[in-house]
Amino acid sequence: MSAQQRAEKERYQNKLTSFAIQAQEEERKRISRELHDGIGQALYSILVGLNVVGQGNLSAPIRQHVTDVLHMTSKAMEEVKRMALELRPSALDDLGLLPALRS
Repeated sequence: MSAQQRAEKERYQNKLTSFAIQAQEEERKRISRELHDGIGQALYSILVGLNVVGQGNLSAPIRQHVTDVLHMTSKAMEEVKRMALELRPSALDDLGLLPALRS
């Protein structure tokens, strides 16, 4: 294999690698957005609904159950936010890949 062929093969491999990384980043971004916008918003709606229910005239056991579910929902929201950030740190969008890696 000539030096020119090797160089061309290397350029082709670099393009493929770059394409694969870009596709992976786009998929991570999409999943992160869906976690935040989809599941996060649904959990927030549940939280608001539970707060409204909790303000009603409830028996002590029911009030405690609502409080417990509020806490579980809040923890689930935090977990979704954590997962979304781990999939797609905001620094990637704000700074770009290399500066985000450096920071």
